[in-house]
Amino acid sequence: MAARTAWCTSTAGGPRFENVPLPAGSNFWVFNTHTKHALVDGLYAERHRECMEAARGIGVELLVDATPAALAAAEPHLSRAAYKRARHVIDEIGRVEQATAALRAGDLAGVGRLLFASHRSSRTWFDNSRAELDFLVDCLESEKGVYGARLTGGGSGAPSWPSRRTDSGPRGAPRGGGLSGQVWFQARRDPRPHRRRASLVKEGR
Repeated sequence: MAARTAWCTSTAGGPRFENVPLPAGSNFWVFNTHTKHALVDGLYAERHRECMEAARGIGVELLVDATPAALAAAEPHLSRAAYKRARHVIDEIGRVEQATAALRAGDLAGVGRLLFASHRSSRTWFDNSRAELDFLVDCLESEKGVYGARLTGGGSGAPSWPSRRTDSGPRGAPRGGGLSGQVWFQARRDPRPHRRRASLVKEGR
């Protein structure tokens, strides 16, 4: 469904798919933290149940049909877990729309800010991030040339990272334009708080 050098968006209520061309010279990397993850561990069945609970409390069939105002009105009647999941989903839908508009305008810096906001939302409201992911995103946020990063997929340990310049990238990462291959990443914590380090241990496509 996605073109080679395009951002593919999907609308759950449709479903509807759309390709949005990436700005020339941009890169998207995927980092693998090697954190094990299984969709059969019950986490996503629980998240689905909480999201459906929130939808019923708001009065819609699916959260894609809800608005921030409707969620705010329903908050007193929702469990804390249901509110948190709905908060992430509803805000994330808005971020996808904003990111799509930013890409059309060639505003990678704006896309990056939304990616960081998305990751913080996943960590805070959806509870599907991990310490390794959070550490890696923090490392990338301080890396020169990085516009944004967030977890991808189900939060299994793979954040995406966009960069504008074809010659920029973390130390050891392969160079090149367009959509790049995977970079295997291992995060290592230095016992000295002021000397946090992250090391690339393997590259691949």
